[in-house]
Amino acid sequence: MAIYDGVSGKRRGSVGNETYTLTRGLNVVKAKVIDPTNPRSTAQQTQRASFASAIRFYQLATRNFFKFAYESQRQRESDYNAFMRFNAKKSVVVPPYNAETNPDYPLVGEWKMSQGSLNIAPEIVFSGSAGNFTISGRLHKEGDYSTFTAPTTVAQLSKVLVDEFGLNYGDILTMPYWYAMGQYEAGSVMLAHQQENRFGYAQLILSTSDTTPLADLEGFRTEVLGLATGLSVYVRVDVTGVSAVSIGEFVAGATMILSRLIGSNLLVSNAEMVQSSGANALWGLLSEPGVLDANLRLWGAQGTAILKGGKG
Repeated sequence: MAIYDGVSGKRRGSVGNETYTLTRGLNVVKAKVIDPTNPRSTAQQTQRASFASAIRFYQLATRNFFKFAYESQRQRESDYNAFMRFNAKKSVVVPPYNAETNPDYPLVGEWKMSQGSLNIAPEIVFSGSAGNFTISGRLHKEGDYSTFTAPTTVAQLSKVLVDEFGLNYGDILTMPYWYAMGQYEAGSVMLAHQQENRFGYAQLILSTSDTTPLADLEGFRTEVLGLATGLSVYVRVDVTGVSAVSIGEFVAGATMILSRLIGSNLLVSNAEMVQSSGANALWGLLSEPGVLDANLRLWGAQGTAILKGGKG
């Protein structure tokens, strides 16, 4: 770059291999960038592959009326941009022909669903066999609850969550979950029986007046278990009829979010998707150096490629 005192006055645009601009009242000339290359470095292609899965997951979740919540979302930052800021690098690399042509490849990732200041420590449990699975979110408190009387309505359960776990009336507990049947075959992510990705969530609003029987809640069920060793509150979702595979092939993720509205401010807990054993197995297979290198080569990665002039 050079600054010059042009005798012909102010000049803008490109002439030959030079580009002229006016910056702070000074005439500036720069070398014109001709045919900038796409280096396809390993880091660049890894990011692109991870972006592909993140975008698919965002579309899957929001299509089901789910809204991601981040307390640190910047002013004028879109929901999508906030999601990508937290999740752009949270998935494994799959072959490009999955990402480009098969929207139902398993969206394995430790997705950040919410980020905030509220405290909650749920345990996520995956159980079941032969195509019938249960995804559970569990809140647990130590102590002797052997004489505890289990609640039967939403209002009674709400009182337990307020009195024993420190939640507030009006709080919302949300358990988002995702699942697909996935397995790894010959360098590709294939779907068992072409089971598509599914996304849903169970939601419970703490209320003093909701007399709905817990047995009548739609889409999920709650269980409260009091023992001499502690008190556990479960939110369970049953996944049935997907395909006759084992729990080790059940590719899924779930978490639990606490949200609270104070005035116009929405507060949430930190919540990241916990993966099933099947998802962890698929993650491990796709992360093996040989498989990862092969998939990155399919994306066109050029190893330690650097920016250079000319066409790539």
